[in-house]
Amino acid sequence: MNIFYHSITKIAMTTIRTLIDTNVIIALEDDHILKKEFADFHREAVKIGNLLIHPISKVDISRDKNLERRKRTLSKLGKYEELEKPPEPDSIFLSKLKALDNPRERVDATILYSVVKNAVDFFVTEDQGIHRKAFILGIQERVLTIKQGVVFFRRLLHRDVPTHILVKNIPVYNLQLNDRFFDSLRADYGEKEFNLWFENICREGRPCWAFIGDSSLFALCIYKEEKIADSKKIITPTLKLCTFKVSEAFAGKKIGELMLKLAFQYADRNKLSSVYLTVFPKYQQFIAFLEDFGFSYVGKKGEEFILMKKMLPKADEQNNYDALEYAVKYYPNFLDDPQKRKFIVPIQPQFHDRLFPDCPGTQKRIEDFVEPCPEGNTIKKAYICNAKTKQINKGDLLLFYRSRDWRAVTSIGVVEQAKHSDVASEIATFVSNRTVYTYEEIQQLASRTALVIIFRHMGNLNRPVNAFTLAERCGVQGPIQSIRRIPYDIFKKIMEMGK
Repeated sequence: MNIFYHSITKIAMTTIRTLIDTNVIIALEDDHILKKEFADFHREAVKIGNLLIHPISKVDISRDKNLERRKRTLSKLGKYEELEKPPEPDSIFLSKLKALDNPRERVDATILYSVVKNAVDFFVTEDQGIHRKAFILGIQERVLTIKQGVVFFRRLLHRDVPTHILVKNIPVYNLQLNDRFFDSLRADYGEKEFNLWFENICREGRPCWAFIGDSSLFALCIYKEEKIADSKKIITPTLKLCTFKVSEAFAGKKIGELMLKLAFQYADRNKLSSVYLTVFPKYQQFIAFLEDFGFSYVGKKGEEFILMKKMLPKADEQNNYDALEYAVKYYPNFLDDPQKRKFIVPIQPQFHDRLFPDCPGTQKRIEDFVEPCPEGNTIKKAYICNAKTKQINKGDLLLFYRSRDWRAVTSIGVVEQAKHSDVASEIATFVSNRTVYTYEEIQQLASRTALVIIFRHMGNLNRPVNAFTLAERCGVQGPIQSIRRIPYDIFKKIMEMGK
């Protein structure tokens, strides 16, 4: 089923037409307690498309010897869309299924012919004889049982929505339209127009990421998937950030960067081709912020600029970027360049918790994300140590190794800048509020000359790779007490173990 599943997702889940067999209709419409799998099937199937009946099903139902059930079932067929002018199988096709002279077999063959001719996407039946015929015809992946249909449609509809302790993923209708947070948006778009738009998306059940504190809204990202975008230059399927705003009260807390990270992760996990939004030209600082995370201008919608970030390059564009450019433009994807150096970087648990609070297994507390250190919210981070190595350069890959307790590789970064300094004020200015260290700790590090690394956090390993695995299966020998360069083959083994 995988091949057909991928072909469906590739066309951005257009409306799916599912033909249901007589035995399914009877089960759904008969006067009895409905089995759970049938209820599940009906609920999932109608979310994504239409349930249809074949006209010949009426003939089949008319053979039901239970007169009351026959009348009841026929009366309920009007609830379903009928397949219009279905294709008629020829004698060669009927012969293949031994259905030339058998009326009952002819019904099955006629329905299956609709699948063969692509008049419908799927046919759902509990008749094992029909499933055997589908196998003969080579269409068994499109002829499903009820249980297979439930699994398939759930998988097709499933969305992997990133979560974070700091924000809620909720429907827009849980927000308060009269919140002062929306005042600037009303000013930009007009109060009447904005309020009407807000009411409409509430009715749609549109989702959002929202940071709410003390009953007030402080940050918001309303999003939706689109098959048709605001510009032909937008690569679809896409994720539109319909509203993206952070309150001035939370400036400097990197909440905007966190919202972007969630949006990029959503697009990446759900195989979307791009992320885009519209913004008024007067917001130059916001535009510069977006460009630093891979967005670029692709056109205008009215008075607003349209900015888009592609999630992956075309095959022939792969070599157009160096490793850092690639990480910026296509985060959370990074370029696995054998020519770029790879390093294991040890980090103490207390700093790991603050720098990578979203790492699986980390004890999560809201204060770790807001006060006093916002670096846990960011894509761009800073790490400071006293390593003497001068090998680390822009575009190199870092594997962060949590020492002491876990003794495991957990997270991946791409180097943006690296420098040595023994001047605490210079280091503090360089790292801004992207580091886990206090100024006092920076002073202590600077007393012995510090290595300062600004890097892009590309993500965490799904499964941390512990010291035993590093030694026994990846070839990393000895204790990891300082930054260590590793060859490409060892890096690949660690990444494989981390899946």
